[in-house]
Amino acid sequence: MTNFSYDEARMMAVVDELGGITQQIGAMLTRLESDTRASMREWTSDAKYSYEFCKAQWDASAARMPQLLGQASSIVPQVLECYRRGDREGQRLWHGTPTGRH
Repeated sequence: MTNFSYDEARMMAVVDELGGITQQIGAMLTRLESDTRASMREWTSDAKYSYEFCKAQWDASAARMPQLLGQASSIVPQVLECYRRGDREGQRLWHGTPTGRH
């Protein structure tokens, strides 16, 4: 039989850690932009175009990160409740407890 376990506190901590990482990435992209703008005057037009193209993609992805994190934050409690129900149902099956009694 497979043994499955989960750590509720750790799951919520991971969501919090992802929030911090999201903020760090945003700050890093802001620093990159600041540092790059100073030297862009010396770049060729092709290099500038390539940078602007990539930057637009980075910015779009960075803007989506907080939205996705918000979704994850709201889904984790739902997942945890599913795990709890599964645990209760497993106990009921193994111990013969009628449904609804724990």
